[in-house]
Amino acid sequence: MNGFIGPPRELSATEKSELLDAATPSGSGKEVLELSGPSEPVAHELAETFAPVAYELMNHGTADERSTIQNHGARSKYTIFVSTNMSSQSWTSIGTSTDIPCVGTTICSQKPKTVNLDRSLPPTPISESPQIPRVISDFSEVVTTRKGSEAFVERPAAGKSVCGIMGRVPSHTRLNAWQRELAHSSYASMYMEFVISPGLSEAEIPGLLKDQMPGFVLTQVVIKSPALGRDYEELLRHVTTVKVKTNPKNPNTSALPPLLTPGNERPMIPRSSFEIRTYARSNLRRTMRRPQAATFLVLCVFVGTTLYLLGTSRPSAPIDITPPELTTALPPSTDASHPIRQLITRSENAFNEVINRQSDTLEKAVAEYRRRYQIPPPPNFDKWYEFAKARNVALIDEYDTIYNSLLPFWALQPSVIRGRAREALGFDNALLGVIIRDGKVVSAAGGSEWQQKSTVGMVKDFVQYLPDMDLPFNIHDEPRVVVPHDDLSRLVTTAKDVAMPAAFQNKMPKNSWSARAADMDDGTRPNEVKFTRFNVFAHQPTWTNSRMSCSPESPARTLDESIQDDSSAFAFSQLGFIFNKTAFSDICLSPSLKERYGFFNRPNAFNIVHDLFPVFSQSKISSFQDILYPSPWYWSNKVAYDQSDDYPWDSKKDKLYWRGSTTGGFSRNGGWRRQHRQLFVEKINALDNTMVLENQSPEPGSFVEWKLKERPRTDFKDLMDVHFAHVGQCDAGDCDAQKEFFEIAKPDKQHDAWRYKYLLDIDGNAFSGRFYAFLKSMSLVYKMAVFREWHEEWLWPWVHYIPLGLKGDEYVESVRYFNSEPDGKIQAPKLAIQGREWAGKVLRNEDFEVWLFRLLIEYGRLVDDDRQNIGYGNV
Repeated sequence: MNGFIGPPRELSATEKSELLDAATPSGSGKEVLELSGPSEPVAHELAETFAPVAYELMNHGTADERSTIQNHGARSKYTIFVSTNMSSQSWTSIGTSTDIPCVGTTICSQKPKTVNLDRSLPPTPISESPQIPRVISDFSEVVTTRKGSEAFVERPAAGKSVCGIMGRVPSHTRLNAWQRELAHSSYASMYMEFVISPGLSEAEIPGLLKDQMPGFVLTQVVIKSPALGRDYEELLRHVTTVKVKTNPKNPNTSALPPLLTPGNERPMIPRSSFEIRTYARSNLRRTMRRPQAATFLVLCVFVGTTLYLLGTSRPSAPIDITPPELTTALPPSTDASHPIRQLITRSENAFNEVINRQSDTLEKAVAEYRRRYQIPPPPNFDKWYEFAKARNVALIDEYDTIYNSLLPFWALQPSVIRGRAREALGFDNALLGVIIRDGKVVSAAGGSEWQQKSTVGMVKDFVQYLPDMDLPFNIHDEPRVVVPHDDLSRLVTTAKDVAMPAAFQNKMPKNSWSARAADMDDGTRPNEVKFTRFNVFAHQPTWTNSRMSCSPESPARTLDESIQDDSSAFAFSQLGFIFNKTAFSDICLSPSLKERYGFFNRPNAFNIVHDLFPVFSQSKISSFQDILYPSPWYWSNKVAYDQSDDYPWDSKKDKLYWRGSTTGGFSRNGGWRRQHRQLFVEKINALDNTMVLENQSPEPGSFVEWKLKERPRTDFKDLMDVHFAHVGQCDAGDCDAQKEFFEIAKPDKQHDAWRYKYLLDIDGNAFSGRFYAFLKSMSLVYKMAVFREWHEEWLWPWVHYIPLGLKGDEYVESVRYFNSEPDGKIQAPKLAIQGREWAGKVLRNEDFEVWLFRLLIEYGRLVDDDRQNIGYGNV
């Protein structure tokens, strides 16, 4: 999209050249047209120069027109619209032909008509209403260049000019229906370049773009300010060029969104906690900001876009889950074009890249650490490295979860962190306190005996390398710490801008811990506290508390409770296959979780604090600030797998299998109808229709088209064996209602699951303790999880297991594809083997211990009063 802010004016030839140099995207490959002379306004010249590759705006058309547009865009690689014979008079009349704010009008003298660049498909008519902005032309009048996933117009035919879509935004205008529709459009992201007048400071540009581009998350802004003039009255003499690349919004076509993989998602910090983000849904109800009292006329010169088919992501900021760049797409596939196959291919390629880049020496590991986190490694990093290598750990560098969990604590003084740990352990706050002094565990009190023994057992082989610490471990399934967004933002800003840079400046840190702090005793007696900052809300709705760390601009924090989930961040294709598990589990993006997930309805326990306390938890919701660690449940092998009980793949039943109880929340007054396990079981066993994908290819070897087809769900009942075996965590009336509503099956033994090819794992009150045993089996694992665990970077969806969402449109197709399609029948046992083999490499007790060792030396540095001067500095 090209546009500029400020009135049109005439420029000299030199000024025009400088302006064009400033406004032309670097490396775009466009052939710049000759300007037509000083009599033409700058806007007209820019429109001629940057002929748009437009995406179609589904705004004011009829339902049939919208359907036609959508089908047209879904079938072609990209669609281009250009117009001819724009006059300068049309430019001067802009803003007078429509009453719709910020929509604009087509200012071309010829009636609209469309051209499909893919000549194998017929042109599709589009409404000729002047209220619908379009950019159009005959195919013969433009020459296109395709570089990677971007397409550009180079030059119109001789004697022809090119026009675009121009519009205005009156001051104090609320965003309108057209913008809301754009935010929900099924079409791709846009490459935009704006020429902005000097009335705007660089700091104000992101806010302005956010207001002007609802529905697109601002992920990269590159600003350059050529000094083309000095006089404010001559606005366009001084321009600022802003290049913006946005996220794809294309869940309904065969184009695959950029894949965020566990290796680069940076999953543990809430999506919108620490930086300015552009959530369109919240902007719909905000008055557009104006940097000055004077009214700015915003002239949208024309909509230019590339339909990004696929992308990869290379995030540079470790707390962000949104890709800052989109790169070249993969070519269209033939027999492997099913959305699941695309996700498998992309995930496997990305996973192999992560495996191949792991550091193989201490020096490389230190260098990679400093590159990622911009601080030296903690003291005894060399001891940790030796410990990890001796245990043949597969992943030496993938510990971003630890960094993200501990990042806010850098803003607190070490004495404050130590004091809060003592405070938490000094009251009955449902915590297990592990006290370390002089390289030994001197006390482990609280919680069950098995948890005490397992936690101490996990640290016994490396405790001698740890400093004196008081460690509060959560004994509840549910997380404990959720910090309000404004506090969390200040904490992270202080950590990243002040505390951590100070530590990074020290080039020769001491590879040792400081002496025991004066405020720490010998740890043999508990320090009783007469008060607690933890609040108890058991069996009460928790959504309001749980979302408070989300950005005020996120969907979860909108004042309008009817706002929709931002499913484009994680759902792919019409059926919504999960392509980004981190975004799927980000509650800030999905306000519907309030009514679809048991934890937010009535959790079994909810004992939380709103200040940043160090609490180590086995799993957590994305918005919580608990410190994740490998669960002692896994370390003590609570759910065992015995290979002798398993069956070969071909001997297993072709069914998706699950047996479980109604955990996930406490049900009262019919609340079970809003809890995730009940909704899942109900959806799977419903008697309604479901949508599946069918191959519509006319002949073998031709381009594959997978189209939706409605089928009775009973057609696939033989693929499903998903039932409750126990009803609990409910008032008597709700328990009886569930027993009547659901078909309650007999309880099975754990090893009975190995008879099935497809095993389902679903969150309960928190994480599910069966997941690792399932992965170690010879079956293919499906997992529906909102709770996050320590392994988010180590276990990959579509490589080691199949992720499922909450809405459930993809459930049947996710099983049918692997059981019925020829390619799916190949992929299913392959994925089962990959999951099994990888589990044998990264889900051993040795792996849990290595991960916890790394976590505790990182935490040990945080509570050291001399933390800016300690670390491992030998490179």
